[in-house]
Amino acid sequence: MRILFLIFSVLILHSCATPIKRPQNRPRAISAKEKLLEYYRNLRAKEWKNRTQKQKRIKRSARAYKRPKPAPRRRQIKQVHKIKWVDKDSQKVEIEQNLAYYCMKKRKSSKFSNEAECYAFTEDIKMNCLEKYEKGDARLTSCVKTRIKN
Repeated sequence: MRILFLIFSVLILHSCATPIKRPQNRPRAISAKEKLLEYYRNLRAKEWKNRTQKQKRIKRSARAYKRPKPAPRRRQIKQVHKIKWVDKDSQKVEIEQNLAYYCMKKRKSSKFSNEAECYAFTEDIKMNCLEKYEKGDARLTSCVKTRIKN
């Protein structure tokens, strides 16, 4: 009986001393979210690898680059524009037509209570422009047109 006891105890001690072999690296269940995160992590890694390979390093000289100073501007002599002269009679007709058209266009406007106020307003514009420019000067017509628009 002692022999059996010894054999039995040796077997028990031997079995306790050796570790139980369990299967390692057992695949665990991966959720869809983890799969998706892993997929995008791999994409970013590939993109980063491609980006670092494409980048070229620019070597610059040790000395700082100094821009040359721009050349000083030369004073430009203002050229006196030649006055463009037009026929005085046709200019007078054109100005009168513009003033009349303005009053017709603004006849229902709250700016003027009656037609006489509109004609007085346009005549003031015409007189102010005549103070600046002579009759026959093309700038007189453009002066009247721009003042009427404003």
